[in-house]
Amino acid sequence: MVDHIQSLIHQQQTEATFLFRLIWYICRVYSCVRSTENAGEKDLKVRVQYLGFIKNMLNKKEEYLEIEEGASLADLLNKLAGIYGASFRKEVYAPGVKKIKTGFSVTINGIFIGQLGGLDAKLSDGDQVLLMSLVTGG
Repeated sequence: MVDHIQSLIHQQQTEATFLFRLIWYICRVYSCVRSTENAGEKDLKVRVQYLGFIKNMLNKKEEYLEIEEGASLADLLNKLAGIYGASFRKEVYAPGVKKIKTGFSVTINGIFIGQLGGLDAKLSDGDQVLLMSLVTGG
């Protein structure tokens, strides 16, 4: 009887070890599949700050947004236009147009976008984008 019980315990330990190894293998394969699916699609985080009219329009001073690696300033502005809708498109930037609306200026890390290639300027992880109105009331 003791031998039978020891045999059952050994069999259950062997099954538990097998199940553990199987689960480990499945998780490892799944992790590899996910990493190859997302290869080259690293998300970047940029800080977007708002000054003047746009700050009041959006009712916020800043936010952090994730964008895809290789994204340009135009891609970021398209994302913002999608988030904030018609008022943003009317006052700041309309997707498909190759310039910022009159009365607004944009800097990336303190440099005006005209010196960086305009809306085609590529963004990097940690960049600080500042959207500001050129004229504000007092």
